Amino acid sequence: MKHLDSYKQFEKRLIYPTSTRRVPVKGNDIEKIIKEYAPWYDIYVEEGKMSIFRGVKHSDKRMKSKDAYLINPKNFHRESKDTQNMHNIIMDNSEYWKDYPKRSESLICTTDPHYAKSFGDLYRVIPIKKNAFFGAVEGYDIFAGFQNLKEIDDDIDDLKDLETYLENTFDRFWTKELYDVKDLENATSREMLDYLPEEGDDHTITGWTYERYDAMVKKYRNFVKYLEEHMKPMDNDFWDFEYDQQQDEIMGYEVWTDQPCLMVKDSLIRELRRETGFDEGNW
Repeated sequence: MKHLDSYKQFEKRLIYPTSTRRVPVKGNDIEKIIKEYAPWYDIYVEEGKMSIFRGVKHSDKRMKSKDAYLINPKNFHRESKDTQNMHNIIMDNSEYWKDYPKRSESLICTTDPHYAKSFGDLYRVIPIKKNAFFGAVEGYDIFAGFQNLKEIDDDIDDLKDLETYLENTFDRFWTKELYDVKDLENATSREMLDYLPEEGDDHTITGWTYERYDAMVKKYRNFVKYLEEHMKPMDNDFWDFEYDQQQDEIMGYEVWTDQPCLMVKDSLIRELRRETGFDEGNW
């Protein structure tokens, strides 16, 4: 994997996608690297300010992890590994989420170094430009961030419960291959009409009757719009912010951005801070 020698080389990578998400940065002088790629970032910022982290697991065990990497999330399409990706499809296409970075084009991070470390080597995530835009959700994982899902069904506590519910309701139509929100709208509408019971029938599919379906269509047009309404960021635990190192430290939040970032081994930054009198503790 070829190292980058300068920011100009990285700018070219912003235009031409690479075959790997992370591009190693040449050199081992961390202060110099940060000054070159993210000069706005203050290694020696006062304690108590927010930092952003990501755990990196290196797939090739024979390769030594690098001190620093560059990544442009928009060059890659990401999907949720642990779900059928439904929430990303809705969030990427919904008007309610238009001011947030697209999840499919973002680097997923956390404000908690302990949690990040559980995924691999601990790296500090530094946006190349000051005031990079981030989405945020309270809690360690987006799965538990949608508090309004119980309005759909009492048994739905998080996104995984929602996907189980959708699989039971829509069977084969709810698949990962349905990337487009219009496909989801059409598929769910067909499936519901095919399998809803006759009016007045006591046997329902996960609580749906013609009466409930008609009421839903009149208010929301289709089932995906109905889901979208209950997944609005303002009705759940989501917000957005511009990162400038001035936010107070918060622990245990998932954050994401689609902006180019520098990732630096956190241990190297903490070592520099300790040398200048900051007591960083052990993570």
